[in-house]
Amino acid sequence: MRRAITIAVAIAVGAYAASTTPALTYRVHKKALDRSHEYLVFSSDTRVRADSPTSLPMFDALLTDGGSPIALNSELQTWFALDDHATLGMESRYLSGLPNAKPRKLEWHLSDAVITPDGTRSYTGTLHYTMRASSGRGSRDSIIIDYDAKIAIETDAKIDRSAWIGRILPTTTIDEIDAQLARSDAKIEGLPRKLTMTTTRTYKGGAPMTDTMTVIVSDIHETTVDPAIFTRPAAYRNQKPILASPGVFTQARMLR
Repeated sequence: MRRAITIAVAIAVGAYAASTTPALTYRVHKKALDRSHEYLVFSSDTRVRADSPTSLPMFDALLTDGGSPIALNSELQTWFALDDHATLGMESRYLSGLPNAKPRKLEWHLSDAVITPDGTRSYTGTLHYTMRASSGRGSRDSIIIDYDAKIAIETDAKIDRSAWIGRILPTTTIDEIDAQLARSDAKIEGLPRKLTMTTTRTYKGGAPMTDTMTVIVSDIHETTVDPAIFTRPAAYRNQKPILASPGVFTQARMLR
């Protein structure tokens, strides 16, 4: 009888072990002046999943298997591709450019990593550009805006960057600038531990508008998870979110 119980327990433990996989987990907390988001992230090999308890307007989870990530909307049971994004990384509404205008006086620099004995890699970056556009149809006046950003990055060199989803550096919606930022982003090694970015947008003749975003990664530890969490549910259909001005609305809100 005792032997039968021992065998049954061994089978149960083996079945449980077979249904789970080792993973690294951590929390990401993003905070700016008027907004805050949190993510719970799981990483196993090249597979990464990030869930947002503070549900975002368009999705509540991200998945990747080493390639471009996809976003999941569990309420609508939809998914869509995210080709270039910094959902977990740095963002600022003050970096968006003007339509039909090209950046001028573009200056971007990211330092080489400074590595401390504990394995922390530190990078600093500065960004500046100016944009100019007509103030209206038939007007000779122009809108001139200066954009500035100061960036500080700390990563853990002991943990591979593959445990992260998406970019660390921000995007601006300006192709020329985003291409430079993407090249620099690819050179950043290690899992982010702390990101800080202060952005300033100044209209000519006006007072500067400033926003500071911090991203803190905490509670990093090993765990086990069901490998199914890294797979897109078969019932989800591919559908991009519907955007509307002046705000952002998901399909769910528009269908209610």
